[in-house]
Amino acid sequence: MKKLCLLVALVFASVSLLPGTASAQTKAVQLGLVTPLQIVPEDQSVGAFRFCLIYCANEDVAIIDVGLVLKTTGEQSFGQLGVVGLGNDFTGLQVNWGGAYNTGRLSGVQWSGLGNYTVTGEGVQLSGIFNGSEDFGGLQIALVNYTKDLQGLQVGLINIIANGGDIFGLPIFPIVNFDF
Repeated sequence: MKKLCLLVALVFASVSLLPGTASAQTKAVQLGLVTPLQIVPEDQSVGAFRFCLIYCANEDVAIIDVGLVLKTTGEQSFGQLGVVGLGNDFTGLQVNWGGAYNTGRLSGVQWSGLGNYTVTGEGVQLSGIFNGSEDFGGLQIALVNYTKDLQGLQVGLINIIANGGDIFGLPIFPIVNFDF
């Protein structure tokens, strides 16, 4: 426990040294209970670390994002750990026990217990129940996988590529489906 406290103290002490944290619209650290009860207003960005007890919203978030329900309206990069992640563009590792929903682009890994969705993406979607997208390049693993267009592989009980897959041109196929 002492090592963890020391690590947290070092992170908070060093965030002012990170690039991009000097902007008036970008703050290094966000601590919040529920929007609007948070240090950084929701129309501003967080440059290093955001911790949210219940629900927080910000424009952009970089580096570490931890909490229950996390919302970003702009870009998010590096890592997110929560119950529900709501965002626009995400680059990095997005881990949410409930689910993740991006209205823009995913580049990286989206991993959740229940379900993932991104409009467009490249990388990996891992989920216990559902993965979905409009256009995806990479690997989808869940009980049910859906995308309109795929450049990659789906592994699951039901795999749907709405615009057809490479297996006999069928849009729905069990166990695996792919389109390269």
